[in-house]
This record gives sequence, structure tokens and C-alpha cells, in this order.
Amino acid sequence: MAGVNGANGATATGRDDRVRAALRAAFNGHEVDLDDVAVTEIGAGELLCDVGDEANRAWVLVSGRMQAHAVDAEGGEKALGIIAPGELIGEAALLEQGTRTARVRAIRRSQVVELGQQWLTDQLSENPGAAMQLVRSLVERSDRTLVTPTGVFAVVPLSTTVIDEARAVAEA
Repeated sequence: MAGVNGANGATATGRDDRVRAALRAAFNGHEVDLDDVAVTEIGAGELLCDVGDEANRAWVLVSGRMQAHAVDAEGGEKALGIIAPGELIGEAALLEQGTRTARVRAIRRSQVVELGQQWLTDQLSENPGAAMQLVRSLVERSDRTLVTPTGVFAVVPLSTTVIDEARAVAEA
């Protein structure tokens, strides 16, 4: 195995282990080949990808946290969800061979492993279990984004009397 290349081309066993663990999480425990993958570091607040970018790769988050956003015509953002280590990013657009439909930004310093289109195609062809896991994750993500709350509200009492009455009702 060639190992995982860092920004300077070096191979590190600790990094290989973290990348292997993230890829196993993304593909539901199925082993995938680490050849020809590279780890990239993204600083807090930096974009990983933006709406309209060419979809020529996907990523798996190795460490850190990211957030996906829908972007409206005026450039306003609506949060779609938090991305945790072991989750795939950008695979839908890559499989569609289209452009990005969401903006993904690092919430804190993060590491991602880049998966080129040919690499992903090869892994999914050789590993039906990994392909099924990818389909499951796409369906789950679709379900999460289709069922969005219509709003958030809170009842804020103006006096402690209301709080005392609510407590009494709850305890009854």
C-alpha cells in the first residue's frame, strides 16, 4: 500500500490509521484502498467547496467539524446540517457528474481525505457493501433535508407566577 499522502507528500502511520478509521466509518466498516488518496487540512471558517464548483472529487471528514449550507439567489445561507468525522461530503454531485449544490465550510480546523471520481468508482465497483452504504447515506441525508422544521418558538414567561403555575401543572 502506498499510504496516505499529506500536503508535503510524506506518509505517516498515525495519519493512515485516522484516515482508515474515517473511511471505514464512511463505508460502514468495509475496507477500502488507501492508494491515491490525499489528506487536506482546512482552517476554521474556510470553504471546502461552494455552490457551482465542479464536482470532480468527494471527501471524507477525518477530524474537525464542517457545516453544509444551501445558498439562495442573494447569497444568503441556510444551514443544512453538521458534518462529523467519518461522513462523506460531496459524493452526490460527484456521482451525478455535475456541480456542487451546497456550500461546505469548516466550523473548526478539519482534515479531509480527498476521493477522486475514479477512486470512488473503483471502490464501489469492487465492494458492493460499500456501495450499499453509500446509497443508504444518500437516502438518509435526503430524508433529513426533506423533513425540516418550519420554525422555532419559545414561551418566555414575564413573571415567576407563570413559571410556578406551569410547574404545578407539570407535577400534577
